[in-house]
Formats: sequence, structure tokens, C-alpha cells
Amino acid sequence: GLSSVVEMMIVKSSTVAQNWAVYHKDIGNQYWLQLNSNVAKLGSNPWNSTNPTNNVFSIGTGGVINTNNSINVAYCFTSIPGYSHVGSYLGLGGTTGNVVYVGFEPSFILIKDSTYSGNWALINNKTAPTNPRKTWIRPNLNLAEFTNSVDSMNFSSTGFQVSGTATSDFINRSGATFIFLAIA
Repeated sequence: GLSSVVEMMIVKSSTVAQNWAVYHKDIGNQYWLQLNSNVAKLGSNPWNSTNPTNNVFSIGTGGVINTNNSINVAYCFTSIPGYSHVGSYLGLGGTTGNVVYVGFEPSFILIKDSTYSGNWALINNKTAPTNPRKTWIRPNLNLAEFTNSVDSMNFSSTGFQVSGTATSDFINRSGATFIFLAIA
């Protein structure tokens, strides 16, 4: 019942021990990410090679999510102008990274390198209230919030800019495709 096509989903079984499965439009319906892991995108046809619509989505039978008819919970996201944006960007690996336009000033950004193994990053404007933002949470790790000494992010009135020279596990690895969810 969303107003437009689902662009990102986070799905978890509530009855069977399974990984958190993440669908993202920019990696396609043949792949998935794990919210509770640092692995790069995985295959195994988790979405039945079917793109979601604004009303339904399909769960594959390859053991990724739909095991023994488990009951699942799904958090579904779509881009809403001025409120949320689901997208991706290419890491440049330098001290001046991409400027990513989302159409509003973000207050919350969830990012994951889909090309290589790397931890998820959650940056927000409450615990990192000023630019450059270096205070992050790693949703896939059992760690407290930390200050990143290598990479950073600047929020602007229309989006964000990543920067940093880390070669792995951060938000600007050269040649890597990073998926994100930004919320105003």
C-alpha cells in the first residue's frame, strides 16, 4: 500500500533463526544484503527474480528468508520527495568524495558497500550534530557508537557528501557501489 514501488526492504523471520535480508533496487532482485553482516551482496534468488510493486513483493524459496513457511516482518521504503530517498553512489576513495543529491537535508542515513565486504554505517544529526560528521553506529556489530578518524560525511540542505581515504569498511572506497537510505 505504498504510494510508489518499494525501493528498499529489510525482511526478518520472526519464527525461524535467519539473517536480516535487505533488498535494494540498485543491486536488483537477484541479490540481497545482510543487515546483520558485513558481507557484500549475495546471490541465491531471494526475491524470486521479481521486482516489488507498491502492493506486493516476492520471497524466494532458496532458504534465504522463506524457510519452512516462516512468518516474516518486512520494513518497506520508497523515495518520497522532501522526506526519504533510496539510492546509491560510487565511492571515489579520496578526501573529496561524491556530492549526493537527495532533495532535502538528511537527519538519518544508512549506508552499505554492496560491492565489497564492509560494515553498515548509520549516521544521524542527533549524535553527530555538525559537519564533518564522524560519529557513527554499526548496525551489524555489537559495539557502541564510535568516532571515525578516517572517513566523514557532510550534510547539506540538499543531500550529503562523503569523504575519506579508507580502503575498506567505510563510506568512500574507490570503485565500490554504496547503497543508502536517507530520511529527513
